[in-house]
Amino acid sequence: GHPRDVKDGFREEFLSFMPQLDEEVRTELEHPITVSEIEGAIDDLALGKAPGPDGLGSAFYKAFKSTAAQMLHRVLSEAYDQKRVPLSFTTSHIVLIPKSDDPEKRLLAGSYRPITLANVDYKIFMKALARRLQSVITTLVGPHQTCGIKGRSIATNVHIARTVLECCDALGDRVAMMQLDLAKAFDRVSHEVLLCILEHSNVGCIITEGVRMAYTNCSTRVIVNGELTESLPIRSSVRQG
Repeated sequence: GHPRDVKDGFREEFLSFMPQLDEEVRTELEHPITVSEIEGAIDDLALGKAPGPDGLGSAFYKAFKSTAAQMLHRVLSEAYDQKRVPLSFTTSHIVLIPKSDDPEKRLLAGSYRPITLANVDYKIFMKALARRLQSVITTLVGPHQTCGIKGRSIATNVHIARTVLECCDALGDRVAMMQLDLAKAFDRVSHEVLLCILEHSNVGCIITEGVRMAYTNCSTRVIVNGELTESLPIRSSVRQG
């Protein structure tokens, strides 16, 4: 159907079933990002990861945490005022990691795993938003979702599945289990749908506008044989990690 019909259908069929934060909780999420939140995000950075296009790794920001947090605070304050983040937040490089040593398989595009190298200033911004969202995430995401939520374990769902099967077996019930794996799940996430969900969830303008800015006019360049391709616009997907 028409894109507008698809969007309206999504709102009617899916958003109506999704929970929302009440106004009191939303208000608590509305205050501007603080220096303390940025410092906390820097503390959460993992060491030993390849840097983005600017070459500044996590160790740099950790070594100069106080100064870096103050500077990033000014950058983010200006970004929210102007409703756009610096170019360094929206650009990245992609390296291709071969999945196989077989020379013939290496001729196929599907034999490579693309890894996005984003600048650490962008990662700090996203971690600051994620840390704020973490305080209310269990209100928005049901108990069936166990991966990626603090205090929950993906092993819980495995345990539940085994328990159900064992109970059915003990009762003599005939059952079947279907396991689904969404191909390229992170790559297929629509930015428009993501923002629709955030707006509906009532998480406040700091988080919603922050994600909107971070995913507006994104681009990347692929490293092939040590050379960079032309800049490619990113129309969908969310970065992992």
